[in-house]
Amino acid sequence: MFVGWLLSFSGCSLGDSQKGQRLRVYPVTGSVTMSSQPVDKAMVIFVGPDGSTARGTTNAEGDFTLTTFEANDGAVAGPQQVAIVKEEAGYDPNQLKIGQAPPTSGSNKSALPKIYADPKTSGLTVTVSEDAPNEFGFDLTEKPE
Repeated sequence: MFVGWLLSFSGCSLGDSQKGQRLRVYPVTGSVTMSSQPVDKAMVIFVGPDGSTARGTTNAEGDFTLTTFEANDGAVAGPQQVAIVKEEAGYDPNQLKIGQAPPTSGSNKSALPKIYADPKTSGLTVTVSEDAPNEFGFDLTEKPE
């Protein structure tokens, strides 16, 4: 469901192709909770006004570090719209055998309220700074306002 949206941004973090140079990025870390409980295995996506994207995946404590070009390098400075996505499959991926593909029955559903999956509707925004710590916390709610 959300995979198509995510794939639409797959080439957006390649930098400023007009100048042939990569955009400068700054370290970004943070955490995601749902009703004050850590959210594991959620993808956090920052989308800048220039279309650049940075992504990170939360760990068991809900912590993430963003990547734009290289692992954990951060995000472009400036205002960012944020999307947070966690799909809950109808199967346990740890039970798949080596080489076995996951089911494609369309049984995936969002483990978080769908509003958070789109940076335009999530209501989540931050500003990445060039000279300040970029640590952001997102405490999601079951019924976003």
